[in-house]
Parts: sequence; C-alpha cells; structure tokens
Amino acid sequence: MGITDVVLPIALLAAFSVSIVDLVQHWLANPWTRYSLVFIPLVVWIARHEDYKRRHPRLGALLIVAAVSTQLFSVMADTLALARPALVVAMIGFLINRGFASKRCALLSVFIVPIPYSLAKEVGGVAIAEAWMGYVAEMLGIAHTLIVHVFTTSGSEPAGLEISATFGGVPLLTLAVGLAGYWGLRLRKSLAQTGERLLRWVAVLIPLQFAALALAVVVLDRVGPGAATVLLDRLVWFGTALVIVFTTERAAANNAPG
Repeated sequence: MGITDVVLPIALLAAFSVSIVDLVQHWLANPWTRYSLVFIPLVVWIARHEDYKRRHPRLGALLIVAAVSTQLFSVMADTLALARPALVVAMIGFLINRGFASKRCALLSVFIVPIPYSLAKEVGGVAIAEAWMGYVAEMLGIAHTLIVHVFTTSGSEPAGLEISATFGGVPLLTLAVGLAGYWGLRLRKSLAQTGERLLRWVAVLIPLQFAALALAVVVLDRVGPGAATVLLDRLVWFGTALVIVFTTERAAANNAPG
C-alpha cells in the first residue's frame, strides 16, 4: 500500500465530510433508507474476493475531479441536491483509480446512496399502497377510512397508519437491483444471467410487498401503527437482503475451487 492509498481517502473524506454527515442524518431520520447500508459491506466483500480487478488511474482521477468539482459547486450554491451523487462518483473513482475493485464492483457502490423519496412518490407509491390496503380492508370486512394518506381502522381501539410512498415497494425493488448485481459478481455471472435472476426476484418481491401491506391492515389494531411501520419500511427489505445474501454466499462456497 503506497502513500497515495492513505492520503487520497483522507482527502476525499475531508472534501465530502458535509455530504457524509448529511447522508448519515438521512439514514437516522428515515429508517426505510437503511436498505442502502447493506451495500457497504457487500462492496467491500466482493472487492476482497475479486481476482480480475486492475487499476484505471486516468478514468478514476477524472471521476474524482468531476465529483470534487460538483461537491464544491453544491456547497457554494448552498444546496445538497448534487452532494450525494457526487459522493457516489467519488467512491467509484477512488476504487478504480487505486485498483481496489473492478469497474463493475465499483459501480455497485451506487446503491450505497438511497433513492430519493420523491422518486417513490412520483411512481405512485402512495396511491398504490392506499388502493391495495383499502381493497384488502373491504375484502376482509374491516371498517376503515383514508384521510390525508392516513389509513385508519375502526376496531375496538381504532389505529391510524400514515401511508408512505415507500410502502409501494420502490425501495424494495431498488434493493433487488443492487442485490442482483452483487449476486452476479459473487457467482461470476454475465449481465444477461444477472438480469434474468433479477426478473425472477421481482416476480416474487412484488407479491411479497403487497402481502406485507395486507398484513399491516390485518394487524394494525393489534400491534399499532409503530409496529406496522416497522414491518413495512424495515422488516421486508431486511428479510429479503438476509435471504439473498445467505443463499448467494452458500452458492459461492459450493462453487469455490477445491
């Protein structure tokens, strides 16, 4: 390890300290975003086991310069809109500049930054969750109402669950895309094989998200809105990640030479 391998990450940490603090605060304030934390150890794990990585000093340096320039512009303009994308570009540039990871593995670090809430909202996450939860309640004969995106049941002790756009499943599908990339890298699959695997997972995860929404409707009066929210914005993605990582690592161990 040369002096650059020590000095460069320190310099980048200093340059992107504002973005890093902002991202940590975002994780703490919004539990649904923590799915992206899964990719920090996964990128490190894949990079450690890769045997086909090599340095790309020019491309890496170009990405780092572009990222730092964007970060400076973002700070000067007093907006963090570009800060998180710049942080991702800097991570990718550093990894391939020093040869710590292949380009494909470095690209996986994109998923360390969670998707914007606005993206989930724009694809109708709130509308999807409200429509499905209302349908389930009516089908099961559960009295309910929807007022300003709050689903309220009227049992013996009515409970209200605030509907989030993230309940529509966009974060879960984003997680699946990233985990498909991890699966392909660990098992050395082609992009076509990785895409096919992703489609299989999506075919399972969409019904899983709808099942979780239905379960939230059924148990809302019993467990309360807090526990229902934990189910929808934490347990679903955590269980998905756990199963996929476990099965992928077991397959990698079985395919290992010797």
